[in-house]
Amino acid sequence: MPDTIKVDWDNKDWVKYKKLFKFRYETLLSYNMIEIEKGEVYKTKHGYHIYYDVYWIVDDNERWIMEALLGDDINRMLYNYCESEDILFNYKNGYEVKLDKTKTQSLQKLINNINNNPIKRQVIKGVLTDLVSKGE
Repeated sequence: MPDTIKVDWDNKDWVKYKKLFKFRYETLLSYNMIEIEKGEVYKTKHGYHIYYDVYWIVDDNERWIMEALLGDDINRMLYNYCESEDILFNYKNGYEVKLDKTKTQSLQKLINNINNNPIKRQVIKGVLTDLVSKGE
């Protein structure tokens, strides 16, 4: 059964988020750190709330790190770590959010394309491993 990762993207630039997500998710997946099954996008006053159904989350600390790596507000991650609760989504869930079907479909297509391309994942992993071994 998948866990849920929640990302608060306080920026209305959806294209920027998709580029950031694509690069980071391909990298995380190439190292078998996370696998996303599906995503849903909700529009807010300041940007988007994105919910991901994921595999391989072990505990809250790992969840908060993955949320930050996928574009979440780092300050919220630090607050959640200190308070052991998901403050933004606990107090805003259902408030000022509306499912954005078009962006959800776009994100899901990107997730599926990345998940179904194991050769590209291996290439990314190889390039990153080479960079680390060369000290770049």
